[in-house]
Formats: sequence, structure tokens, C-alpha cells
Amino acid sequence: MTLTYEHGAVNAMIRQGESFDQIEDYINALALPSEHLDALWLLAWAEATDPETRSRLIADTLSGLARESGLLTSAVE
Repeated sequence: MTLTYEHGAVNAMIRQGESFDQIEDYINALALPSEHLDALWLLAWAEATDPETRSRLIADTLSGLARESGLLTSAVE
């Protein structure tokens, strides 16, 4: 299975200035294997977000990973 249509749709949304949240909603609604969804999400993140949004998403992701691994406790937050 190739992602030609979906990849094109995400690129079109990026070119049209759709928000990252709108693009993410589109990707999340697709019935594709997780690897394909991850690839589309990475494309959207890398191309469609501004530096401030990227920084916030990175911080949120790292915080979530730290919490899951036990490196960050609720007392520290």
C-alpha cells in the first residue's frame, strides 16, 4: 500500500495553510497502519507547524515520555 493519495492530501492541506490540528484530525481519521499514520504525522509536523508550535509539541511529548517512564513525578510538575 502506498500513501500517494494521503501524502498528496496532507501536502495540499499544508499549502492551503490548514492548521496543524486540522491536518492531524485528517490523519487520525484515516484507516491506515500506524506506521503510515506516523509518517504522515511527521510530514505534517515538519512542514506545517511554526517554530513555536514545534517547540510546544516537543516539550509536551518529552514531558509525556518522562511521565510514562517514571522520570517525572506529579510532585515535580
